[in-house]
Amino acid sequence: MAETNSKKYFHGISLSVLSMGVSLGINLITYPLFLKTLPEKEFIAWFSTFEISQLFLLLDIGFTQGFIRNCSGSNINHIKSEFAVLRGSLRIMALLAFLVQMPIYCFTSGVAEIESIIPYALLAASVTVTIASYSETAALRVLLDFKSIYIANIAASIVFGLVIYLAKEFGVIAIAAGCLIRSMVQSVMQKVMLPPRIQVSPIYIFKFDATGTTLLMNSSYFFIFAFDSVLFNKFGILPRDISTYMIHRKLFDVFRGVNDAILNVIAVRLASSVSTKILAMGIGGTILGAIISFIFVPVAFKFLFGQSVLQISLTLILTCVACCTSLFRFAQIWCFMARIPKVIIKLFLFVILAKFAAAVSLFLYTSIVMFYCVQILFFVPILIWSYRLIVSRTIAANIFSSDVSCKRGVKE
Repeated sequence: MAETNSKKYFHGISLSVLSMGVSLGINLITYPLFLKTLPEKEFIAWFSTFEISQLFLLLDIGFTQGFIRNCSGSNINHIKSEFAVLRGSLRIMALLAFLVQMPIYCFTSGVAEIESIIPYALLAASVTVTIASYSETAALRVLLDFKSIYIANIAASIVFGLVIYLAKEFGVIAIAAGCLIRSMVQSVMQKVMLPPRIQVSPIYIFKFDATGTTLLMNSSYFFIFAFDSVLFNKFGILPRDISTYMIHRKLFDVFRGVNDAILNVIAVRLASSVSTKILAMGIGGTILGAIISFIFVPVAFKFLFGQSVLQISLTLILTCVACCTSLFRFAQIWCFMARIPKVIIKLFLFVILAKFAAAVSLFLYTSIVMFYCVQILFFVPILIWSYRLIVSRTIAANIFSSDVSCKRGVKE
């Protein structure tokens, strides 16, 4: 049984990497289309608003992480009852997300005409569908059916790419429609792939479980990169430099996405037990991924945009930030599954402080590279502190587990 589960985790990680590879390929094809077809101001307005839309994905507020932590390894009846509540909770949050998004998007993008509002309405709908579908994703993870999750991801990404390519002359509307269709395809496929034995009607109540802790965990991770382009625009960075930064960051977002996909698989494993092997894989894989990304990005830039667009200093600093961010996320997930909320709260406060210090540096120097250098200076000590804690707790847990196993062996 343990060997079978290990294979499922391995296949889950492999498929997550494949899924992100497909997403990377589609981004490499479609992103230059955005840059060429959209006017510079519209390009910045859309992607700044899109960045804000990712904030609403946090309206999960911990329902799925709590479900995974409580149901991993549980019997099917317990999973079924918890899943019904999870479905209802997320549908309520999805509705609230849709009602709140529209006025915010209209304000941040500065649009007022009906024709200009349509793309942002489609974007709001895509976020709503995604939040509602979190329940199916969580249930498939608990059942270790990673294959179904990533098959749905791959299919949705391919459909998104086709929509963008076929309707590229419609500009932002094509991108927004692609986002909505992608969310719908993924949601429908996951519902179809759910086993019939847990297909239950939603129960529309809120069941809060570690919600505050999880909200702090997810929001602090999100705020590391959130609203940076908005800050750059407000503090006088030239639109051309913001566009260059957004092009650079897109590829590193893919690197972070790969890490997130892998961590979603590892989180299910950590919900059951912790091990030094998982810890070493998390740290080593993140650092190796950062090195590969730093090598890959210049090649991708030369192929897509020409050598003139590439900025080595920006590439290097974003590599370091992406690596620190992924290590930060692994520490958060480990602490959540190990039920150490105090550490998660401290990490949240650290992110707020780092962001504030970086904003001050932006006011003084008006430099994107300096902005991220300041954040890295804050990252290093907090990562050292958190990983010292994680390593000591992991070693202690493994020693305790070994002692228990030995005692059981002696009794037998």
